[in-house]
Amino acid sequence: MKRIVFLATVCVLGGALALASKSLFPRPPKEVAGLIEPILYERLRADDYHYERGSPAWNLGEDLEKLTKNDSAAADTASVILLDYYLGEHNGETQICAVTSRGNRILPLLLRYRQHPAGLLKPWYAGLRLSRQERESMYETTVDAVRNGKVIGRDE
Repeated sequence: MKRIVFLATVCVLGGALALASKSLFPRPPKEVAGLIEPILYERLRADDYHYERGSPAWNLGEDLEKLTKNDSAAADTASVILLDYYLGEHNGETQICAVTSRGNRILPLLLRYRQHPAGLLKPWYAGLRLSRQERESMYETTVDAVRNGKVIGRDE
């Protein structure tokens, strides 16, 4: 009988913890996740390949380019959420440029996700997350640029 009570307690506590973590770090909406997932997937694979047409590194660059050109609200959100991930040096700079080029309309999303990061789409993307310090630096730089009307990475 004690085992049953113990197992029931563990199940209830596990369920409560799962619900709490889901509400603290909600997953992005499906449309946004559909824009983010291919980029993170190719990023995981990109390190093992040279930058050649059809390689994951090439696909990653193309996927980021498509996201940059996508002017939808879902793309705005996806662009901001991707600031939480290490996409590579060049791709990270491209991502900051893509976010800051969206202008003031992106500021509420930057402030929201700076305070409350989105949950992981899949556990294997956790290794791509920036450290807390790197993430804060990324958001600080991006928010400051947007507030001052600057586009980082664009020659003017």
